[in-house]
Amino acid sequence: MSISSAPFWAMAVASALHAMEEYAYPGGFLPWLRQIFPRSAPGVAGAVVINTAFFALVLSPLVSDPRATPIFSLSIAALLLANGSLHVIGTFLSHRYAPGAVTSALCYFPAAFYTLFTIPGQWNMPAAAVWSAIWLGLFWQAIPLGVMIVRR
Repeated sequence: MSISSAPFWAMAVASALHAMEEYAYPGGFLPWLRQIFPRSAPGVAGAVVINTAFFALVLSPLVSDPRATPIFSLSIAALLLANGSLHVIGTFLSHRYAPGAVTSALCYFPAAFYTLFTIPGQWNMPAAAVWSAIWLGLFWQAIPLGVMIVRR
């Protein structure tokens, strides 16, 4: 494993742990989400589609050369930060634990910040490319959130 692939492995492991917290132990993410978005939260099939797309994004830098698509590859770190922030903020706003909040704080945030602080320097990415990656990662998260808000 090269040094530049370590951040992407860290984000993949963090994502697996996060999904386990959401759906396996303690689980309960979909019921929690239905309380926030009662008419528009996805069902099981929708969650499978969303999480399949999510994992395809997260794993893509591990199955192809991430340097070939640096903005896309780095955007995954911003996606994890956005997703994790929604879990933590959701916990505070709902006054109920949002499954995924613990791994967001303990896994997503460190892995994503590690990636955002190491990869741009290793790859000599200009600031505009880093900001483009951050905006793209926020966009990835905005898609399912936006759908739920619009359908609300």
